[in-house]
Amino acid sequence: MRPDPFLLAMAAAAGFALVAPASGNAAAALDSVMTVGVAILFFLHGAALAPSAIVKGMGHWRLHAFILCLTYVLFPAAAWFTAQTMISVLPQELRLGIIYLGVLPSAVSSSVAFTVLAKGNVPVAVCHSAGSNIVGMVFTPLLVILLFGAQTQAPADLSHLISDVMLQLLLPFILGQITHRWWGAFLACHPRWLSNYDQTIIVGIVFAAFSRSTALGIWDGLRVTDLVLTAGVCTALLAFIAASAALGARWLGFPREDAIAALFCGSKKSLASGLPLAQILFATNPNLGLLALPIILYNQIQILIGAVLARWLVREKAARIGEKRLTFSWCRRERERLGMSKNS
Repeated sequence: MRPDPFLLAMAAAAGFALVAPASGNAAAALDSVMTVGVAILFFLHGAALAPSAIVKGMGHWRLHAFILCLTYVLFPAAAWFTAQTMISVLPQELRLGIIYLGVLPSAVSSSVAFTVLAKGNVPVAVCHSAGSNIVGMVFTPLLVILLFGAQTQAPADLSHLISDVMLQLLLPFILGQITHRWWGAFLACHPRWLSNYDQTIIVGIVFAAFSRSTALGIWDGLRVTDLVLTAGVCTALLAFIAASAALGARWLGFPREDAIAALFCGSKKSLASGLPLAQILFATNPNLGLLALPIILYNQIQILIGAVLARWLVREKAARIGEKRLTFSWCRRERERLGMSKNS
C-alpha cells in the first residue's frame, strides 16, 4: 500500500507544469529532448528483447489473432461508443482522449509482468506485447484517422504521419534488435536501469504536454467531476475488456495459461508508446494535456487492478491444486480402508 514513486513523479510533473509551464525557447528545447529521448527509449526496448523470444511465441497464431482483435477492434469500438455517449457530460478533449486510449497498442512491461505473476504463457505475452507495439505504429495512426473523423484534432497528412512514426519509433526499435547481441545481456542484468529511464521519459512527456496545455489556458474549465468521471470510464473499459478476454478465451477453448496471456495482453494499454505517439500524432495540438489524461489514469488503474487480479489467479490456482491433492489423498485412504487395489 506504499505510494508508487512513478505515480508521484507524474503527479509532481503535472503540478509543476500547472504552476511554472515551459514556454518559448525552453518548450522548443524540451520537445527536441523528448524526441531524442523517445527514440533512445525504443532502441533500448528493441535491444532488451531477445529475437528468439519473439520467434518462440509467434507459433500461437490463433491466440495472437484473438488478442489483436481485443486490442485493435473491440477496445477501439468500446472506447468510441463510450465517448459518443459522453457528449453532453465530458469536454471534447477528454472524449477524444478516451478514443485515443482505445486505439493504443498493448503495454509491454505490465503485460509480461502480470502474465509471469499469474503463471500464464510468458513467451506468448512477450511476443505479442512487442508485436502489438510494432503493429500499433501503423494501426494506431490509421485508427485515429478513422475514429476521429472530421475532428480538427486529428492529424491530416497520413503518409507524413506514418513516416514520422517509422523514423522516430520503428527504426530505433529495429536497430535495437540488431544490437541485441551486445546490449541484451547488459540490459537483462540491469532491468531497473531501463525501467528508470522509461519512467523518466514518460515524466518528461507529461511535463511537456501539461506545460503546453497550461500555457494556453486549457485547464481553466476542467472540473473535478470530469476527472472522476474519466477515471470511472477507464475502469469500466478495463472491466469490459477483461471480461470479454476471459469469456472469449473460454469459448475458443484456450488452456488456462493462454487465457491468462490473453487477459493481460488484451486489456493493457501502453503509456510508454501512447505518449510518444501522441507527441507525433498531435504535435501541433494545444489540447495534448487533456488528450493524454485518460491514458495516464488508465495506466494507473490497470496496474492496480492487474496486480490484484494476478495475485487472485495465483491463489485460485493454488487452491485448485490443493483441492485436487486433498481429493487424491481421500481416495487413497478410502482404497486402503476398503482393501481395494490401486487400479480399482
